[in-house]
Amino acid sequence: MIPTSAEIAESTIHVLELTLGMPAGVSASAEPLERIPSLVACVTISGNWQGALTLEMPVELARSAASTMFLLEDAVPDLDQVTDALGELANQLAGSLKAVLASGSQLSLPTVTEGCDYRVRVIGSVPISEARLTSGGSELRVVLHQRNGPAA
Repeated sequence: MIPTSAEIAESTIHVLELTLGMPAGVSASAEPLERIPSLVACVTISGNWQGALTLEMPVELARSAASTMFLLEDAVPDLDQVTDALGELANQLAGSLKAVLASGSQLSLPTVTEGCDYRVRVIGSVPISEARLTSGGSELRVVLHQRNGPAA
């Protein structure tokens, strides 16, 4: 069963609220995300179902998540802490969704990309479901990509 956008949004809200205490809600926007400094974490899923999950958010929101995750209070997290936090959030999300995709699936280590003007493409896959949310005044996006060819 492929999770719907609503199910992905619900899982994302659950992870953000339980892990970080960050309230989040579904965004009605269909506009492309603003081209500001952002991070994208990607976790691939292999096994009986193959694909990937990407989690994209502005650097400032990822920084806030890292501060909370690592209990930094007033200290500013460094880039390693920010990417670790985003990778962990993507891993938690992929883990919560893989249970509904197929049993016997495994997750990769997260990969995190940072930049302002880029396009993320998971080679050999197609986006099949997307959720857009808001948290802390910022938009974030979660996309589920499914492998579109035979397994290697």
